Amino acid sequence: MKYIPVDSYGACLQNKKLPENLLYPSDGTDSDEFLHFISRYKFALAFENAVCEDYISEKLWRPLAVGSVPIYMGSPSVKDWLPNPDSAILISEFESPEKLAHFLKELNNDTPRYESYLGHKLDSATLKITNKKLLSALSSRSKENIDWGVNVEQFECYICHRVHIRMKGRVKGYDMVLDGSTLVTSHKGYGHACNQVTWNVYCYYQPRLQPGRHVL
Repeated sequence: MKYIPVDSYGACLQNKKLPENLLYPSDGTDSDEFLHFISRYKFALAFENAVCEDYISEKLWRPLAVGSVPIYMGSPSVKDWLPNPDSAILISEFESPEKLAHFLKELNNDTPRYESYLGHKLDSATLKITNKKLLSALSSRSKENIDWGVNVEQFECYICHRVHIRMKGRVKGYDMVLDGSTLVTSHKGYGHACNQVTWNVYCYYQPRLQPGRHVL
C-alpha cells in the first residue's frame, strides 16, 4: 500500500468491495464467477496462513489457474511445484517491500517479460512446463489421487480411504461394524456422500450416529 496500490476485498483492509453476487457464493471461492473476477488482475497476492515446508494451498493454485501472476509468501519448497521457475513472484527473494513494488511496476510495463510468467497458460499448444520434478510427480500420480478433487468434503473421504488401505489387515480394537449405508462427511454445513462401505471404518472423529447413516 505504501509503495504500490493494492485492491483488498477482505475484512482486514477492504478498500474495495466484492460484487453482490460474490459475497456469499453457494459453491465457495471456486465458482466460475469468482475465478473470472480474479482473472481480471495481472497480479494476485498469495499469502499462506502458515509457512510450512509442504503447505501450498489454493491461494497459489487459483491465480495460476486463471492466468494471474501470484505474488507468493509461504512454503519454502514452492519452486518444486511451480510449472516454471518464473510462474510466481516469491516475496522471499526481495530485500524489502519497496524493492518488490519497484520490480512489479517494471514488470507491469514490460508486456513480453510479464507474459514470460504465463508460459504455462499462453503456450498451452506446446505444454510449456519445464519443471521436471512437477512433470515426474504428475506422470506417476495414481488416478485415485486425482479423483478426490479440491473440496474439503472429497478430501475427507479420500483420507478415510487411504487410512483404511494402510491399516487393512491389522488388528484394531475400535473397528465398527456398519450396515453399509452411505457415509456422509460434514464440514461447515456441507454434506458429501462417499458411497463406499470400506471408507466408513477406521477413520472418524466426533461421531454422531443416526439411524441409517454414519456422519464423519
